[in-house]
Amino acid sequence: MELIVKEINIPEKIEFNYQELKSEIETKLELYNSLVYQEKDLKTAKSDKANLNRLKKALNDERIRREKEYMKPFIEFKNQINEIIDIIDKPVRLIDNQIKDYEKIKKEEKNKEIIELFAEINQFEWLKLNKIFDSRWLNSSYRIKKVKEDMLLSLEKIESDLTSIDSLDYSFEIKEFYKKSLDLNYAISEVNKIKQLNKQKEEAERQRQEYIKQQELLRQQKQNERMQQLQQQEMQIKQQAAIQSIPEEVVKRQWIGFEANLSLEEAKLLNKFFKDNNIEFKPL
Repeated sequence: MELIVKEINIPEKIEFNYQELKSEIETKLELYNSLVYQEKDLKTAKSDKANLNRLKKALNDERIRREKEYMKPFIEFKNQINEIIDIIDKPVRLIDNQIKDYEKIKKEEKNKEIIELFAEINQFEWLKLNKIFDSRWLNSSYRIKKVKEDMLLSLEKIESDLTSIDSLDYSFEIKEFYKKSLDLNYAISEVNKIKQLNKQKEEAERQRQEYIKQQELLRQQKQNERMQQLQQQEMQIKQQAAIQSIPEEVVKRQWIGFEANLSLEEAKLLNKFFKDNNIEFKPL
């Protein structure tokens, strides 16, 4: 089958009085470039706009008419070609579907073979095929021998990584992260994050305990001060009670003159003692 197209002469250039028409219109429309309409000229402005639009429409309508006429042979040719292409596309789609169905069956068979191969050589109970699976393995050009080589390389790397992990601190935790990602650097990084969080948690707990201890010391100090105050008040009450319990006729008082070398605070205490015990006093 061969497409044979009869050679045709390309349509000639459409000639019209382009320069003459252009010059005439530019000359007539030049005055509009500097024309300023006043409010009283609004009706004239609308009329001028309508006339210019009619001229533009007449030119554009003629262009469209000529374009349709000029393109008619080509559009007919284009539609005929597209019709033939549609006829060809129908069996192409049928063939393509059959190819895809065949490739799908082959991929399913290849995938089954890959699963059996993995079960045969995998020595890690926790490792799943999808962790190391390569979509290229399903391609018909990718031999099963090469698939096996890829699997063995992956398993060797995993074994090497696990050996390295055994020599590290927090090896159990690192292994758990590694089993999920098969990325040694990622696993170590995640465990380091946990270690850092634990340190921060321990420091926060230490600070909390220190705060509790300080608060307890302050509470104990206040309690001791309160106990001392209560003891002093109790002693003063007992002294007053003892004085009040002595019969008035037994208590004989007399004026005794003395001087004392006291500080201001001591003088205040002595003054308080005199008042609390109803002792009269006066300056020398």
